Amino acid sequence: MVRKEGNVRSFLTVGLLLAAMSVPAGAGSIGQSYLSDDGKELGLIFDQGTGLSGQAIFRLTGPRTIDILLTNTSTRRPDDPWFDQPSDQMLTSLYFDLGAPGLNPADPRIIGGQAWVGEGGYSIGKDGSLSGGDEISTLWGFGNFQYDEPGQSMLPSNFITTNTAHSVAFAGAEVLSGPEYGLATGDLTVFPDTSDGLTAIRDTILATIWLDADLADLSSLIHPDSYTPHIEFGSDYEFLVRDHLPPFPVPAGAIPEPVTILVVSLSAVAVAGYCRTRLKRPIT
Repeated sequence: MVRKEGNVRSFLTVGLLLAAMSVPAGAGSIGQSYLSDDGKELGLIFDQGTGLSGQAIFRLTGPRTIDILLTNTSTRRPDDPWFDQPSDQMLTSLYFDLGAPGLNPADPRIIGGQAWVGEGGYSIGKDGSLSGGDEISTLWGFGNFQYDEPGQSMLPSNFITTNTAHSVAFAGAEVLSGPEYGLATGDLTVFPDTSDGLTAIRDTILATIWLDADLADLSSLIHPDSYTPHIEFGSDYEFLVRDHLPPFPVPAGAIPEPVTILVVSLSAVAVAGYCRTRLKRPIT
């Protein structure tokens, strides 16, 4: 396994920012997502108040390179009979729309990338050999829906995933294995290490995706005319859609200054604990 080394303090700060901006989840109540002033960084909180939740941090590190920090932040199993298997608690896919709003032939498409276990993370279940920094590019992959594909009007066009449908492993021809190696939450009361021995990563991955065309900024992901970003749990249940879209564009001053983040995050330690020094190793 290849390990990605380096400093991820900037990603940690962003994780604390999302935690500080979050609120206790009630039905339909979630925290505030954000877009940086230069459009190069986007943080999204996904929460419908069911107990399942996640967050994604996008960083545009080059005109054709995006780093994505994806975390399962679930706090309980939903009161829904559909969620009756450990795999139903695993975060397996992230969907988003790049380029012009909607689906357009000239929009950037994902053509490859890499993935690693988040710093402080580890694998559980049948394969407990992975730890923070280990490369998992055979276990996570990417895809792009075809512009003439039936039913695609309901989904964004680009995604990273562990699911097999429409996807290719970052490492090449390897076959992805569905909820296996999906993201389990860091909350052991929701998903214990022993849950049916199903293999998973707890609870963060860092993925780098490469595009076939330049992207100026990340604003297209939350443009009012774009498809709403989604995350998926398991492989047989509906996508978890954000109940709240941040204003577009984000008003000046909407992103707290670092001192404000620190002060607010001190009162959100319980929420922020899971991202303390655990968020991936580096972007080089």
